Amino acid sequence: MDAPMEARIARLESDVAHMRSDIGEIKVDLRAVRDKVDGVERLVHAKFDILKDEIGELRSELKDEIGELRSELKDEIGGLRSELKGEISGLRSELKGEISGLRSELKDEIGGLRSEFSGEMVSLKGEMASLRKEAANDSRSLRAEIASVKVWGLTLVMTMMGVMLTVMAQGFDWI
Repeated sequence: MDAPMEARIARLESDVAHMRSDIGEIKVDLRAVRDKVDGVERLVHAKFDILKDEIGELRSELKDEIGELRSELKDEIGGLRSELKGEISGLRSELKGEISGLRSELKDEIGGLRSEFSGEMVSLKGEMASLRKEAANDSRSLRAEIASVKVWGLTLVMTMMGVMLTVMAQGFDWI
């Protein structure tokens, strides 16, 4: 049993030797990776510092540009404000003149219409008076016509009643 046990131990020693060699290679690789990571880290920090400086410069430039733009816009708005005030003032005076002229024209037109209307009213009053007279005359003749229609209607009703009584009397053999 000692022989197979020694073969196993020899095999384990061989495996351990391979593992040591592999671990050594891994350590070398890790050192190389660490060196590369350190290089990348230095590069990233350098780029970050450059970007930080560029962002600061851009911020400063943008502040200056915005300040200039603000100043230009204030000047332009001020000029536009005074131009518009002048235009509005001119338009206001033009409109006042136009409105005044229109008011005068409308007053004249209304005065003309008022006189025309007064003339028409006088004419209508005359026509109304003549129509009242005609209506009064027509009313009298209408009353006479209504009275004759009433008499005629009463005669017709009486005749119909007489005919009905005659028909009934013949139906019941009274006649």
